[in-house]
Amino acid sequence: MKLPKTFEFEPSLTVAEDLDEYARFGWFTRDRVRCSGGETEPRPKTGEAVVYRDFFVAGLRVPTHPFVDRVLELFEVQLHHLTPNSIVNLSKFVWACRTFGAEPDLDCFCKYYELHNQGPKKVLIGAEERLMDGQYARCTFHPRRALGGHTKVELSYAQRNRWDDDWNRHWFYIRTAGLKRRDKGGKEKDLVRYPLASSMGTFKPKSIIPPVKTSLQVACEKAFDLASRVCSGRDLVEEFLAAGIYP
Repeated sequence: MKLPKTFEFEPSLTVAEDLDEYARFGWFTRDRVRCSGGETEPRPKTGEAVVYRDFFVAGLRVPTHPFVDRVLELFEVQLHHLTPNSIVNLSKFVWACRTFGAEPDLDCFCKYYELHNQGPKKVLIGAEERLMDGQYARCTFHPRRALGGHTKVELSYAQRNRWDDDWNRHWFYIRTAGLKRRDKGGKEKDLVRYPLASSMGTFKPKSIIPPVKTSLQVACEKAFDLASRVCSGRDLVEEFLAAGIYP
């Protein structure tokens, strides 16, 4: 049975005082975020992304590493489509590669990770709970189950088995960084786009992206393989938390 799609979020539980507190935690500067204002279908302004509180608990910081923009664009998802554990796995990958001497490479990530779409969810519409095709909070990056004959390399599991049942009700808006075009003299021109900004439309995420073998992919793969042999996923998370450096 084909379920109706919905862009309705449940009313946010995040209030201005919460954002004040999160800013004191150092998650973002206060002038970058705002509450939903009672909206149930998000209406982000130009350059804003819809985010959840627990993304920042999991290590998200804005602006992100450019690698994150490229991953979301390739898999055709946006931040508000993801779960907190997606942020954990992206962070672990970036930290593992850079710690062991390589920049995170998109093709290397595609070789070892896939996007899992959790599918329909129960959505509160007014006073009634219905099973609908919710267009948010449902996608997670997982280690690939089948690698087509390649040796499986995986960072050990290090994420929460269960987040609070209402984690996706703690949502708000954050202003993202825009990319600017430069002319031949290196001067900035008009803004072109905001890579992380949310747009509320039907999404059709890609689950698996075939990687392309390049020199960057080979270097990244060597670093990722080394990291997986000598570090656990927990080690990597503890490292970037202790260092106060968020991938």
